[in-house]
Amino acid sequence: MDLKNLTFTSWLGQSWNAYWSNALKVWKVYIFLFIPLVFFSFLEELTNIIQSGAGTLIMVLAVIFAIIFSLLVTIAVYLQFNNILQGRDDDVQSLLTDATPIFWPYLLTYALSRLLLLMGFILLIVPGIILSVFWVFTEAAVILRGKQYMRALDYSYALVQGRWWRVAGYMLTISIISLILAIVPDELLSQFGIPGRLIALIIAAIFAPWFGMAELMLFLHLEQTRAPGASEVPRLLRPMKKVSKKRTSPPQKRKRR
Repeated sequence: MDLKNLTFTSWLGQSWNAYWSNALKVWKVYIFLFIPLVFFSFLEELTNIIQSGAGTLIMVLAVIFAIIFSLLVTIAVYLQFNNILQGRDDDVQSLLTDATPIFWPYLLTYALSRLLLLMGFILLIVPGIILSVFWVFTEAAVILRGKQYMRALDYSYALVQGRWWRVAGYMLTISIISLILAIVPDELLSQFGIPGRLIALIIAAIFAPWFGMAELMLFLHLEQTRAPGASEVPRLLRPMKKVSKKRTSPPQKRKRR
């Protein structure tokens, strides 16, 4: 899919059209992500119900399983997004099978990026914000390009290099929209108890795939318009190269005949 001429408005419009026109293809795998989301939404109520020691152990194991399952489905959804943009479609079993070998690199790379970002925010807030934009496509680099750990961070950095403000503006916009769609329905419907919270969760879940599709389209656009020769190594993390100074002999005077 050619995304070289992507603008801000076309980015929002094309990403929404790509998602909504292929909603069934997305939701046949995305709906599995809804299961752990519901579980975590009512985790407090379930914890209050189960008070025994054996019940606590079961709850801990259930939380671990829900996290693993949600990560696998997240990877599978991202793979399906890419399939849609490439004009393909896979069944759920194939998507989860393809997602399985990516799980550990995805998890460890995600943990590494969050640890480095945390260090950046602890030392100074500004470096943390800068790096969070540079590394926003780390997960896409792992899932779609097979990059791992620092190579995934470097790949994301190379795409954003020279276009930091543009990427920051795009991602800030989509983050604000997603925040509004998540908070406003929950605040309005939470007074109706569990049914209201469930409806609010459904509303947020309907729009959530759009944000993933928008991020992927921006990632592909940056790949297609990447400047040739752009470095994949952030300046903050580049090792200092030793410059060897060559001894130069003084210019020799030409002898006159």
